[in-house]
Amino acid sequence: MNIPRGALAQSVFVDTSALYAMFDLSDQWHVNAASEFGRLVPLRTLFVTSNLVVAETHRLLLQRVGAQLAREWLPSLIAFNIVFATDLDHQLSLDLIHAQPTAARTYTDASAIAMMRRFSIPRAFSFDRHFEYAGIQRIPDLQR
Repeated sequence: MNIPRGALAQSVFVDTSALYAMFDLSDQWHVNAASEFGRLVPLRTLFVTSNLVVAETHRLLLQRVGAQLAREWLPSLIAFNIVFATDLDHQLSLDLIHAQPTAARTYTDASAIAMMRRFSIPRAFSFDRHFEYAGIQRIPDLQR
């Protein structure tokens, strides 16, 4: 990932829940996701996601919305900086999962947290509370 100097403070990691909600009009978070993307784009926010989030989102779109939208969604990823998990991210992901054995944290979420720590990304665009539990600022800030 090639991040311009000073851009990390304006970066946000985009999670599956936000990506999926943008494209599934029936998703409970669709309006919130569209609104938040609309707010962040003019601020020149650097959008970061992972290859694992891309795979998870593509699978959800394919299964729930259909093959055509899942296929058409892929080119929109040009607007994102996609990071790939390293061996260290993998180990940190396992450590996060094992540190809280009763939490229902997915491997993709744990990997996202590990990558955010590696790149010092301060915020996660997500409707999933696992980021808050890891001490990461989650946007939008929804009460639920």
